[in-house]
Amino acid sequence: ARLVTGVVIRWLDSSWPSPERVAVLGENDQAWPVVHQIENSGRRVSVAGLILPNNALPPQNGRRLPVLGTTSSLASVINDTRLVRIIILDGCATDQEVDECRALSKRIGVVFSRAIKVPEDDVRLELVVRFGLTLQDLRPVHFTVRPKSVTAVLVLAYYSCVVVFSSALF
Repeated sequence: ARLVTGVVIRWLDSSWPSPERVAVLGENDQAWPVVHQIENSGRRVSVAGLILPNNALPPQNGRRLPVLGTTSSLASVINDTRLVRIIILDGCATDQEVDECRALSKRIGVVFSRAIKVPEDDVRLELVVRFGLTLQDLRPVHFTVRPKSVTAVLVLAYYSCVVVFSSALF
């Protein structure tokens, strides 16, 4: 009976995995769009709530994000809510807080992610290692072959029309 139960539990876990439990580290107004995007991503994710930086005030506007705690109580927050990942928003905490949170999450075994705001839509974000440094590259998105060929045909048609009309005038 124990063998059958173990096999059934493993099969259920592989067939219907539990959602990844995530918390967002940041202030409520800054975190809400990120939480909305995570929830609408189509992945099996459960946003447990919000972790506030030490200097942040508790939210007053009644949004639906529960406050799990602050960065000073991060270890108990991770253990109490069984977090798998913490997503820190860009610019929401001091560098010292971020370093402490990263070290603590590494010790506990929780994934520590940073949400990076890309300033423009027409760039591609890449993480590369160059010169012995890990760099974030924002590369401009170039035209593909099709838009270039369409542009070339339009330019050729324009100049052809200019030549035809200018020769008709002289």
